[in-house]
Amino acid sequence: MNNEHGFTLTELLVACAVVGVVMAGVFTLQQQGQNAYLWGSARVEVQQNARLALDLMTREIRSAITISSCASTKVAFTDSASVATVYEQVGSRLLRTKANGTTTVDAADNEVIGGVQSFAITCYASDGYTATTTPANVRSVRFQIQTRVSNTGVASGAAGNQHAIVESRVKLRNI
Repeated sequence: MNNEHGFTLTELLVACAVVGVVMAGVFTLQQQGQNAYLWGSARVEVQQNARLALDLMTREIRSAITISSCASTKVAFTDSASVATVYEQVGSRLLRTKANGTTTVDAADNEVIGGVQSFAITCYASDGYTATTTPANVRSVRFQIQTRVSNTGVASGAAGNQHAIVESRVKLRNI
């Protein structure tokens, strides 16, 4: 009598099924982890970009001496060093142009951030509640920036397709 030990076909099929279920669980877990990472990193990117632009605009306009233009998507002002600065949305970019007299200071690279979906500016009079477009009456400015990821190849339902809205209101110190 041969007493050879081995696996029966039934045992082999059960072992393959168990390994398949475990591998499917590991794959699903890894895929969910990757989606969470993509979601988080894209969210951080859009928030950091928007905050960077908002901080820069806030810091510069707070020390403005005069406001020369205040439209819904464009603001122009002059700072204490007599440098004229303009912020405006062009396409999906937020641009900053600085000029000292007739000389443009930063013509080479004036993009503050990309991926801008909307850029809204509201100027307020001295009471803080009445919106105004008259530059001489502006005492505070509200900025609102809606951004998305700069990579336009991200599908609309993908984890990497994130949006952020940040806003700030600045009271002008020198006017």
